[in-house]
Amino acid sequence: MISTRIFSPSLLPPLLLQVRALVFPDNTIGPPPPPPPSPEEARLIRSKAASDLLSLFPNALGRKFFAVVSSSNKTDSGDGGGVGVTAEDEEMRLEVEERVLGWTDNAEMNKYLVYAILEYVVVRLIPEMVDQTPSELLAERGVSLTDGDISDIIEVQLNGAEKRSSA
Repeated sequence: MISTRIFSPSLLPPLLLQVRALVFPDNTIGPPPPPPPSPEEARLIRSKAASDLLSLFPNALGRKFFAVVSSSNKTDSGDGGGVGVTAEDEEMRLEVEERVLGWTDNAEMNKYLVYAILEYVVVRLIPEMVDQTPSELLAERGVSLTDGDISDIIEVQLNGAEKRSSA
């Protein structure tokens, strides 16, 4: 149903044109990316993200999930920024920063994550790739990708174009 409705031949070209217009507005490459945040800005962004994640859970569930030992419910009276924030909340936020968001600091882990997402998308688009390599799939379809074969394919295509144009 998806392949007939969403990926129909009449809908796909306009869809690709819209995606191209979104990715490359005015048919140009976008502006350069902003500079990376400073270490202090990165810490604040991570802290805000951890607080936002914690706000999705009820406090009792957050304490249970992040294994925070219940202590006094005194509010933190540090620099005034923690108004209404308990020591438990701060401990849970730190736990989320370290355990849930901490893996994003590891470049190797990020590389594996990107490859896993890319593999998932490709396998969803081309399910045959689960069992076969790309070269096996191409060989099954009659396409061989050795260096000699590529030059032969190009030569055949050029000769075919020459024959058609001369006829």
